[in-house]
Amino acid sequence: MFDDLTEAIYNAIEAVHVAIAVHEGDPFIGIKEASVKVGKKQYTDYLTQGTLLGPKTIIEFTNVVYSYLLENIHIDGNVMTRYAEENIFYIDALNALDELSRVQDIVRPVRILIRQASGLDTRGYALLFSRPNYKSWNIIMQMGDLFATDPLSFESLEDALFDGDPGTGIFQPNHMDHTQAGKASLALYDQILTNDDYHNTYHTMSRQDQETLKHGIRRLIYIGINGKGRGPNGEITEADIRRVFNRKTFSVKSRLTHIQESNIPILRTNGINGLWDDHFAKKPLSSKLNILNKKITSFRNKLATTHSFKQAYMTLYDEYPIAKSNIYRARNFNNQLGGAALLGRRIRNIWSVDKFMHLYEAYLSSIILGP
Repeated sequence: MFDDLTEAIYNAIEAVHVAIAVHEGDPFIGIKEASVKVGKKQYTDYLTQGTLLGPKTIIEFTNVVYSYLLENIHIDGNVMTRYAEENIFYIDALNALDELSRVQDIVRPVRILIRQASGLDTRGYALLFSRPNYKSWNIIMQMGDLFATDPLSFESLEDALFDGDPGTGIFQPNHMDHTQAGKASLALYDQILTNDDYHNTYHTMSRQDQETLKHGIRRLIYIGINGKGRGPNGEITEADIRRVFNRKTFSVKSRLTHIQESNIPILRTNGINGLWDDHFAKKPLSSKLNILNKKITSFRNKLATTHSFKQAYMTLYDEYPIAKSNIYRARNFNNQLGGAALLGRRIRNIWSVDKFMHLYEAYLSSIILGP
């Protein structure tokens, strides 16, 4: 896409330059002199600095070249006689500008993405945060990361969270950093996918505690996929949870005591209530473990038969038909994201994919949303 854009910009500027040279009768006119002729003092920036030609500039160039063509028609009365050779250069320039406009129409959504990622709404969130394509991408990516598991409660997220009906609950991408600066982030590594029931409770936890939970679940899933759990067929067990979160404790407002509690172990230890089996025990721990193990087993079996991580991830989304409907928009956003990174490098490095993901998330997106 952006190779086409670069070529279209170069071809258009070259064609306009030639058209000006023909019109002035000066084959040696420099590009700076030509820029003065069309009223563009920064004409050279489009070639030397990678600056984009916007729709307004394309129209201005088109009007200039078209005026050259009209002059010949007015003088001769027939575009194809005396000035035919001259007019060919003008027509070539108009065609090049038309092609550039067509390519710009393809690139424009990417430029809008960059602008929305930089601006903030009245609540302090990035403008892009509430856009449908970004939300779809966020859902699909975060579900794939933790197998649709809420880190705070170890519960499996319900598919109904993604139907847009407040009556069945609403999904919430929670920012682990609750400061104003943190809320502005669009990065997956700064967020946790949860529901509206637990969203505000995350605000009573430190970022470090939230990251510990997120990374711990990721490690448990990895153990299960590799069949290294201590249960039958390598399933993960309470023993695996204790091993992964060895000596880690957490501070959070408890659903058991309804006050801020500190030094909470991940599971009940020496009579001290655990995070997942006591403080957030809407469902029994055994049930929560069973659901996650089923997801991991389906993933592992599909991987073993197809040798395709992409198809293995699809077994997870197949269990979430409502959430899965976001894949098309998520893939479209992922493509725009890649385009924005390319475009950013061409325009004085104003953009980086780090705004959205680090290497792990980028690798995950290449599997789930790649070709």
